[in-house]
Amino acid sequence: MATRKRWVDQVRALAMILIVLGHSLGQTGGEGGTIYNWLYLFHVPLCVVLSGFLFSPRNTLSDGKRYVKKVLLHEYVPYLIWGALSIVVYLVLMCRNNSAIRIGGGVRNWTPVW
Repeated sequence: MATRKRWVDQVRALAMILIVLGHSLGQTGGEGGTIYNWLYLFHVPLCVVLSGFLFSPRNTLSDGKRYVKKVLLHEYVPYLIWGALSIVVYLVLMCRNNSAIRIGGGVRNWTPVW
């Protein structure tokens, strides 16, 4: 079994951080800025290329099942957790700025209970 190249994982982690930063800048009105434009030149393609570099096909059905389970547990569960956390942070920041948010298609002012 070949060993993983640590630098590839580290660059991929950096690419994921840059993706989050780019999307965060876009949500806060930073579209068209120098940093925003610079990030959007390469951050998603870099992550996709490195993910493809790390992919290794499975030959048997049992290996495929094990691979799907591994991907679900190690990639999608953290993705869902961080996604939910980012929604909470976004809602808290919107409430602090007294901004209107869309809920169910309508625009309502939402204020936290605390």
